[in-house]
Amino acid sequence: MAKNVGDARYQKTEQAILYALTKILSTKPHTFNLRPTDLARKSGITLSTFYRHYKNINEILDRQERRIMKRYRILINRLRPKRLTLKQTFRHVLIFIISHQEFFSLALSHHNRRLIYLMFCEIKPEICTNCHFPKNCTKMFNICFNEFYGLLEKWHQDHLPVSELEQVLTDIVYLIESSRTRLLKIN
Repeated sequence: MAKNVGDARYQKTEQAILYALTKILSTKPHTFNLRPTDLARKSGITLSTFYRHYKNINEILDRQERRIMKRYRILINRLRPKRLTLKQTFRHVLIFIISHQEFFSLALSHHNRRLIYLMFCEIKPEICTNCHFPKNCTKMFNICFNEFYGLLEKWHQDHLPVSELEQVLTDIVYLIESSRTRLLKIN
């Protein structure tokens, strides 16, 4: 059966499924325990309706990840012509993460580095330019990513309030800007 994604009923069901997924994962954050029947019941739909929308739970997460990355790329492409500083760029990235907090909490609780790495790669040109990294800066870039991911994990684990994100942002920028110096000392 063809999916009619433009249909209002289809959209309402999608929203119900995503809302139910968020609610379930906020109480038990592991998808390996989650079954389609649990999600269908919590969404108020039948199991056959669930399968009309998704093959399995992982497909929901993959589709949601693609939606988030699409929105993120739009944001980054809008910001590029503005030539922002590293701190301003990361402020926008963190605001984006906060606005999609449920999904990022899920990614961080599952140690899913892929989504955040993809996001980080989107701003690689800004990082390399602002930090004066050489053309082939893979090692430095990976160090920067690990610093960024580590701070995001700490923010997630410690449940820091949004008001403390400014300090997290300052720490991220410092660690990234100083990574070139630290790496040169190692080599």
